[in-house]
Amino acid sequence: WLADGVLAQAAAFREGLEEVFPLEALSLFTLSELQTVLCGTMSIEWTEAELQRHLHPSGGYTKHSKVYQLLIDELQQMGNDSRAKFLNFVTACPHLPPVGLSMLEIEVLPQHVGGAFPTAQTCGNKLYLPEYDTAEDLRSGLSEAFANTEAGGLHEHAG
Repeated sequence: WLADGVLAQAAAFREGLEEVFPLEALSLFTLSELQTVLCGTMSIEWTEAELQRHLHPSGGYTKHSKVYQLLIDELQQMGNDSRAKFLNFVTACPHLPPVGLSMLEIEVLPQHVGGAFPTAQTCGNKLYLPEYDTAEDLRSGLSEAFANTEAGGLHEHAG
C-alpha cells in the first residue's frame, strides 16, 4: 500500500515542494521539526486562558453557561490521548496546528436535535453539546462520541 498506493501523491508533493525551494534546504531541519511543521504537534498542551480565548460559545451558550464551563474543565483534565480524540472529533485532525488553538477557533453550540451525545461539524469546527448537568455526564457523552468517530457517526450535524 505504501509503495504503490501513495507513490503518485508522494511524487506530486515532492515536485510541488521543489517548485518552491530546493529539497536540500530541508536538510537543515530534523525529522521531528519537519513533522511538526507539516503535521502539527503531537503533544497537545493548552491552558484555561487559551481554551477561553479559542472556544466560542454561541447559539444561546455563553462563557457563563454551565455546560460550557464543564467543557472547559474537562478539556483541562484530559490526557493527551483524549485531547487528540476531542480535536479529531471536532476538527477532523487529531493534532494541534503548529501555532496552537488560535488556528482552530472552535464554536460551542447547544444540541437542539435531541440525543444524549455531542455531535460535531468538522468543516466548521463546531461542537454541539447537550445540556449536561454534571461533569460525569459530559465525560460520558464525549467518550461515546469519540468512540463513534472512527465509524463515521455523530458528525456533520444537520442543523
